[in-house]
Parts: sequence; structure tokens; C-alpha cells
Amino acid sequence: MTETLNLALPRIEAAQAQKHVTHNEALQKLDALVHLSVAARDALAPPATPVEGQRLLIGQNAAGAFAGKDFQIAAFLDGAWVFLAPKAGWRAFVEAEKLLLAHNGAQWVDVGALIRSLQNLTTLGLGTTADAANPLSAKLNAALFTARAPGEGGAGDLRFVLNKSAAGNTASQIYQTNYSGRAETGLAGDDRFRIKVSDDGANWREALSIDPATGAVSMPATSLAPFDAMASLGLQINGAMEVSQANGANAVAGANGYVLDGWQVLKSGAGVVSAQQVTDAPPGFSNSLRVSVTTAQATLAAGDYLVVQQPIEGVRTARLGFGVASAAPVAIGFFFKSAIAGNFYVSLRNGALNRAHVRRFACAAANVWQWVVMTFPGDVAGSWSAGTGVGLCVSVALAAGSGLQGTVNAWQAANLLAGADQTNGFSTLNASFQLSGFCVFPGTQAPAMADAWKCRPQFDDELRRSQRYLRVLRAGAAAGVFGGGLVGATTAVWRIKIDAPAAMRAAPTLTQQNCSVNDGSGWRAVTALTNFSSADILCFDAAIGVAGLTVGRAALFGDAGANTAALIADARL
Repeated sequence: MTETLNLALPRIEAAQAQKHVTHNEALQKLDALVHLSVAARDALAPPATPVEGQRLLIGQNAAGAFAGKDFQIAAFLDGAWVFLAPKAGWRAFVEAEKLLLAHNGAQWVDVGALIRSLQNLTTLGLGTTADAANPLSAKLNAALFTARAPGEGGAGDLRFVLNKSAAGNTASQIYQTNYSGRAETGLAGDDRFRIKVSDDGANWREALSIDPATGAVSMPATSLAPFDAMASLGLQINGAMEVSQANGANAVAGANGYVLDGWQVLKSGAGVVSAQQVTDAPPGFSNSLRVSVTTAQATLAAGDYLVVQQPIEGVRTARLGFGVASAAPVAIGFFFKSAIAGNFYVSLRNGALNRAHVRRFACAAANVWQWVVMTFPGDVAGSWSAGTGVGLCVSVALAAGSGLQGTVNAWQAANLLAGADQTNGFSTLNASFQLSGFCVFPGTQAPAMADAWKCRPQFDDELRRSQRYLRVLRAGAAAGVFGGGLVGATTAVWRIKIDAPAAMRAAPTLTQQNCSVNDGSGWRAVTALTNFSSADILCFDAAIGVAGLTVGRAALFGDAGANTAALIADARL
């Protein structure tokens, strides 16, 4: 009796008796092999109570009735085990594991493993057709990459790597609209990280570039290299004139010192000026600094001046490189309005006041806000940085023909200006000028009016920066307190520590206004106040002079009830 080549089914021979036996045997094998499903695999011995029709895949080194039948198919048919030797291409479903196996001519292999571990594919399309140009293509509405958690055998980390062959190649991501490029991020042609944009997919503009060696950021589109990373912050403090901790909106008569946080109004001469924060401001701003003449001075004596300036801390300007060949240029922009048309001046000076650049600008129309821009070159002569002292001073000085003129020479190098610019006085009573939106940043580009946002007009941001130099604490209410503690061994001097809200530039000088101490026997006026710790920039360590306290009693330091008490910590330049 012969068998078929693939399934080894018995053939019916010519003139064979009982042909039905052979035929039935072939049907049984077909029934066992077609759509093959086995109960389990790697069986090493037959089960104790086999079930008719049960099928198993025999494992290696089987025993008993399965001995010598390694890797064959065992089928229990008509009360006996029938063994079928698999051939390449046969498939079997393992019921116990929900697994599909295939025979490769030598052994059974997991078909699913081939799918779960795709290797060396030439194309893969998900929801679309991949091609040679885009061998991996996907059309979908969302995609998720998530880390395998430690509980799943992973590390919990996820890194998405884009690798290129060499520095001159590109590894980037391109963002498109209707298949036309609009933005690109990555390493394009070198190892600098870049952000580029395009409005047509053909012409690309570089918005940001980061040096891999130094981390320095440049923004070529704004031409503020090499310090353009600072452009959005500016070197100035309180450029929007919004912070006025010490004076609020009150006018400062005489105006010889700080008026608003960061801003000084300085004068010399018989003319009298006042300055204050006002709500008259250019579009987009809420405040400006107004300087007004209250007592006229017809002519100036030698050395008389009137100037508005902001000293900029040296530690904030040291990286500009002034004093060396690579010194960075500086650009200044601000809003300006004057009651009288005429010429005005902006200067940039070093802390030693022995090097300066001066620029003239014209106020063509009275009482109209205008945007003024100035650029100053990097200077290789003189000392522009003074460590933690004043590094730069920027100022606006009054000019000829306005009736508000004060000589600019008092704060600039000698003989920079001549003639009437040095001789006109504070000759017009009630004349005034205003400033707002002041920004100072490194670069060569004269900032446009749209760049005024770079002066950080956000009040909370400016307040935090201003408090590095000045902090005015108020009790906040009648009988409010700054702090308290036990009265020490002396009733004449009592120490109390109050945490500073932010690290100050240096240990502040402490002063007080209308402060009192109460140890339970009534409020007593403070007669003296000093900063006990000369080096602490994080805490006001106040030594309070007050008479009549009882040693060992708990006492409060604050307002006696008039709601006028203030504790002032001053570390200004």
C-alpha cells in the first residue's frame, strides 16, 4: 500500500479488498491534519486518559508510547496513538497557549514571533502606502510613544534618537502645511541646533541657533549676535516705569536721587525739578516717569546738569566684553514725550564715568509719544566693567532749545558737545518730559517699536528684579507687625531677624519710618535702627534702638496704629 507524498495518506490499491478501511484511515488522517489544532506542545509522554481525537506536539526525548517520535504529531484515533511526521510548511495552532506554529523543515517555530519581531523590512506603511522615498509612512490622527515602566521590565525612560552619519549631514524634524515646509528643528548641515521657519516651503529663515561647544544662543533674524539670548530680557531694570516701592505715585521734590526703582533723576544748579510716576503712558504700557521743571534757572553755571539715568550693575554687564577687542555693541530703545520740542541726548557711560558715547535725537513735536532708538559700538578703551559695582550708566539728558537744558558734559567725557548745547538753562517753568518702555540689550540692530516688549513690562517680574536692590516692607494695616520675639538682655537695643523676600545685591542699609515696639506696656517709638549683620543678603538682621522695654518679655515690631510704618532695606547702586 502506497502513501501520498505530503500528508502520507494511504492509497487504495487496485483490486484491494476492504477498500473502505484504507479510505477511512485516510479520512482520519485528513481530519487530524487539516486545520491542525493541538492541545499542547512539547509533550514527553501520552496523557493517562487520552480523549478520542486528541492531538499533541511531541517534545524532545519523549518516553513511553511517544519514545522515538520527537517533534511529531500524535493523534489518538480509534483508541490508539497515530504519529504523523511534519513537513516544511505545516501549521499548527496550540490551544493551551493561543499560539500559531509553523514547521520550517527542521523544527516548529512561533509564527507570531516573526510578526512581533519584524526585522530588515524594506517598507512599512501604517494607514497608507510606503515607498522608496518614504519607506516608513503613517497616516493617522494621533501617535503615542511612552516609556516602559520598571514594573513592566523597563527603565521608565524614553529617548527618541535621530542620528546622522557625520557633522555635515542633517538630522531634523520638518513641520509642513499641505506638504509644504513651514518649520524645521534639529541639526541641519552641522552640529548647531537650529530652528528655521518658512512661509512658502522654499525660502527658509533661521530664527535660533545654539552653539554646541558653549551653549550660546543666537537669533540671526534679530541681528543681536552674539548676546541675543539676553535680548528678550534686557539689561535694564523697571524699563516700563511700573515699580515705585519707595515713593509710589508721589512727586519727589528736588529730584536728586532715585525716584522710581532703578531710575535716578540727578541735577546740579539753581533750577528746581520734581519727578514722579504717572499713568500717562505710550500704548501697551501703564506708567511713565515724568520729570518737570518747578523753578526755572535762566542760565547754567559751570557743571550744572539735569539728567535721568539708570546705573546697570557690573556683574550683569561683564559678559558684554567692554574693554576688549570683542566688546559687544549695545542697542537702546524707549518711548519719549516732551512738553517742548527740541534736541535731547542719550549717553552710554562706564562706571568710572571716564568713557562715554553720546547720541542726539530730536523731539519734533510737543506732547506726542515717539519711539527713539540708539545704537552704541563696543568700546575697546577704558574700563567699562566694575565687578559688582556700576558697569554701565544709560541716561537721557536735556538739550538745547527746549528751555530744559542742563549741560551733558557733567556726566560725559569733556568737549563732546559744544555751543548752545552747554549753555541753555532750566528756563521754562512747568516744562516736562517723560520716559517709558526703556530697553537696553546687546546687539547691532536698532530696535523697532515692536521690540518694546523686550523691556519686560510684567509688573511681578520687574518687582522681583527691583527687590534685589530695594525692598520696602510696610506693616500693611494699623497695628500691623513686621515680626516679634523676646526682648534681650538690654532694653536699649533689641535684635530681630526678618527674612528678605529675595537675595539682595549686597547687605542692605536699614532705615525705618514711624516704626514702634510693643512689649505689652504700650507702643514705644524706635529711636535707632541698624543692620546688625553686615554681610547677610538674605535676612534683615535689625538692631532696634528703643527705650523702656522689659527684658524677657515678648515684643512686637511694627506699626503703632497710624498705618504709616515702613522698614526699608536699601542695596542700590
